[in-house]
Amino acid sequence: MREVALAAPDHVHRAAESVYEQLRAARDILARDGMDFAAPEYQQAIRPFFVNFDALQRLMRDDLQPPAERRV
Repeated sequence: MREVALAAPDHVHRAAESVYEQLRAARDILARDGMDFAAPEYQQAIRPFFVNFDALQRLMRDDLQPPAERRV
C-alpha cells in the first residue's frame, strides 16, 4: 500500500485502501477455525472484494491511460 500511497493520485489510493481492507477482512474470516473457501460468511466477504478489485483495476488503468487513448 505504501507504493500506491506514494505514486498514485489520492482518488486511486483511497480506492486501493478500501479494496485492501476488504481483502484483509476476508483473510481474517478464512483464518478462523473451521472456516473454508465454501463457507457462506467467507463468500459474503470475498464477492464484494472481487467486484471492487475489478473497479480498482479499471480506475488504475484509466489513471495511467484514459480510455479514449487506449489501444484495444
